[in-house]
Amino acid sequence: MSELIFLSRKTEAYVFSALGFDVHIINELDEVQKILNSLDRNVKIIGFDPELKPVMDKYKDKKQTVYPILLELPLDGKETGSKVLEVKESIKKSIGIDLL
Repeated sequence: MSELIFLSRKTEAYVFSALGFDVHIINELDEVQKILNSLDRNVKIIGFDPELKPVMDKYKDKKQTVYPILLELPLDGKETGSKVLEVKESIKKSIGIDLL
């Protein structure tokens, strides 16, 4: 399994495969949980579409390790600015370095 996973309901998410993400297109929300349960220890980053935020928030509350880092990444231009700031802050909190 890849170290980078991206979950979405939109086929536009395949653009993340060019960045090395293993992209999973989700039809039903229960599929997200199945994928999360099947992850191995090598997964470092899980990117996801904002539509999946409620499911990912539940996963985040249950996980007990730093990895995987969860990144909510919008696929449309509406929320890009605020999401970039959230990604920046998430990375900073996770690894203690301001990369962006």
